[in-house]
Amino acid sequence: MLVLFFLAGCSFREEAVREGHTTSEWIATLEESTDQEMRLKAITILGDMGPDEAAMTLRPLSAAIKDPDPVIRFYTLEALGKLGNKARGSMDAVASAMSDKDRRVARKATKVHHQLVLESVKSLKKAAPPAE
Repeated sequence: MLVLFFLAGCSFREEAVREGHTTSEWIATLEESTDQEMRLKAITILGDMGPDEAAMTLRPLSAAIKDPDPVIRFYTLEALGKLGNKARGSMDAVASAMSDKDRRVARKATKVHHQLVLESVKSLKKAAPPAE
């Protein structure tokens, strides 16, 4: 099943499909399901889609950092870490999770935040003109 959607610049792009469901369908599962197992599966799949789908997955994953379930928060942080440099837009949400009341979530947030900072520095170094 292919789903096409319109992007800026008048171009079309195929939406990724994993396990028979589109990125949008996995996002809907994350946002709307009450089944923890299905939400965790959606989080894992959205993270595994990586940087290529980050334009679609970053917002819902960032929102899930505030979920009342610490298991959801933990795996959401792990998924954001898989987005690499594309997850920079989630830095504030990740930083706020560093003080999560669940120590595992706080540790994971610290690790992901550190990773995102390092990747941001690498990007800046690549963009900087060479020193003479």
